[in-house]
Amino acid sequence: MQYRPGVRGDTLALVFFAGPSGCGKSLSALKFARGLAGGDDNLIAAIDTETGRLTHYFPAEGEVVDAKHFQPQYLELEPPYTPARYKEAIELAMKLKPKPKVILIDSGSHENDAVNEHHDRVLTKMAGNDYAKRDKMKFAAWIEPKAEHAQFLNCVLRQRVHFVITLRAKDAIKPVKNAQGKIEFPAGGLDANLGQRLRV
Repeated sequence: MQYRPGVRGDTLALVFFAGPSGCGKSLSALKFARGLAGGDDNLIAAIDTETGRLTHYFPAEGEVVDAKHFQPQYLELEPPYTPARYKEAIELAMKLKPKPKVILIDSGSHENDAVNEHHDRVLTKMAGNDYAKRDKMKFAAWIEPKAEHAQFLNCVLRQRVHFVITLRAKDAIKPVKNAQGKIEFPAGGLDANLGQRLRV
């Protein structure tokens, strides 16, 4: 350990693009990542959990890298989409040559889904189908999945690279009674549930 005078270092970005399917998250994330990488796609490590959808923006045979075509270092991450698998993909990206300046994850939503599924499995193991018991045990059942998520999040925060992460957003709906007393479901904007998906 050694103390030294404090000097401002490079600021590392942690950026999220959230929106519904087809709104342009992936393309926006690729453009933003290219900017963070100084225009060099080779300094971007892209982790794709969307069954290769990110490759729609890669050049086909005979095409070149341009404003709408990108060529990052690419990994198609296959299931299971657990926090540990995301962590493994990030650690593998950090071993690339040249070392990436940006890690792009498209999408981070699968990690959140895996954490929720893990919670449900633990809760079922603890309480089975006894719903009164499940209600009492639901907080205790979060201990294990939250710990696994924390390891993934710590891995993200430890890397000295920029992160660009896309997240699926859904319509936020809330049942309300109209003037006639009937239940309606008006559109309430988009809910990316960022706090639940990645607790930063």
